[in-house]
Amino acid sequence: MVWRPARDVVDEAYVEALSLRLWKEARMDLIAKEFLYALARLGGHLGRKGDRPPGWLVLWRGWMELQPLVEGMLLGRLRRRG
Repeated sequence: MVWRPARDVVDEAYVEALSLRLWKEARMDLIAKEFLYALARLGGHLGRKGDRPPGWLVLWRGWMELQPLVEGMLLGRLRRRG
C-alpha cells in the first residue's frame, strides 16, 4: 500500500507546526496517517494498544489546538520579513 504524504492532504504549515509542537523538530516527511494520529494526540487521544481509532471530537480538539500554533508561526514569519 502506498501512503500519501501529509503535505498532499493539508498545508505544509500545519505539518510543520504539529511536528514542531510534538517532537520539537520539523518532520515534513510525515504520512497522512501519522499526521492524523499526531493531531489526535494533540487533542487528547492516548494511542494505547487497545484504544480505538480517534474520533471526530478528539480530532476537532486537536485541530483547535493546532490552529493558533499555525497562525502564530505564520505571523512570526511575516513580522521577520516586514
